[in-house]
Amino acid sequence: MVDNKNDSHVAIIEGDPHISALLQTSLQQEGFRTSSFGNGASFLSVLDKIKPDVCLVDLGLSDQDGMELMDTIISSTGAATIIISGRSDAEEKIAALKLGADDYVEKPFEPNEVVARVHAVLRRTRRTKITSEKSNVIAAFGNWEIDFNTYKLSWVGEAEKETTTIYLSHGEAAILKVFVDNPNRLLSRSQILDQITDDPDLNFDRSVDVRISRLRSKLEDDPRKPALIKTVYGAGYLFVSQVIWN
Repeated sequence: MVDNKNDSHVAIIEGDPHISALLQTSLQQEGFRTSSFGNGASFLSVLDKIKPDVCLVDLGLSDQDGMELMDTIISSTGAATIIISGRSDAEEKIAALKLGADDYVEKPFEPNEVVARVHAVLRRTRRTKITSEKSNVIAAFGNWEIDFNTYKLSWVGEAEKETTTIYLSHGEAAILKVFVDNPNRLLSRSQILDQITDDPDLNFDRSVDVRISRLRSKLEDDPRKPALIKTVYGAGYLFVSQVIWN
């Protein structure tokens, strides 16, 4: 079912039809367009057509691992993702953040809580894009180029690379924007957090660490020995590169 009342489109990939219906009702009452899917295959078959802004992904899908689906969404579209899970394991949440999830909601939940988190993710997304629109939007550094309008990361180095185009999650793009705006400057976790989030539920140091770990896995030749995003133990992070804006 799709409702056409709002420019922001939320895709719900949820195996429980009752939960899916609750989320649809709550989101549509806030004016969102919604599409619902009972499994990963039905969603992926129309992903290129519906172009969602936010995807709510159930980890317990019958046909596909929710983590793998989330990774596909991020790598192919850059859409924001919010994991919905009945699992309360802290390591599961950390794993989801490392893969690029923008938020994580445990079942059972109040539908209005999920709506609030969708609003929060979109606010952060818009703030990153508005900031980019005030200046140039494409930054080149090292062997990479990032377009902050699309969150597309492109390899521009001379050496051949298997993956030359990668889509970042909103959280990853927001942190990278902080770094390219402050090259060769030591930034504490709290300074990074101040610039990337207005959601107090995400205001914890580990959220920065896991997203930076994810960025390193995409940017660095050897994430264990990072050349671009260096850790200054006890102080924070240092982005070591010249940045050219286009």
